[in-house]
Amino acid sequence: MENFLQTQFTNNKLNAEDRTIALSDKTIRNQCLSLGNYEINEYTKIGIFEIELNEE
Repeated sequence: MENFLQTQFTNNKLNAEDRTIALSDKTIRNQCLSLGNYEINEYTKIGIFEIELNEE
């Protein structure tokens, strides 16, 4: 995943390590990770997340 992000989004700032995000509702997902962000300009950043969905 990180290789794809680095080649497709050249202005990204990835975390040194993925950060687990604790969410209380687990009905549709197993895990949520914060990978970093994509910086459009100094005022606008878009979060990059990886979400592992439940099999259902």
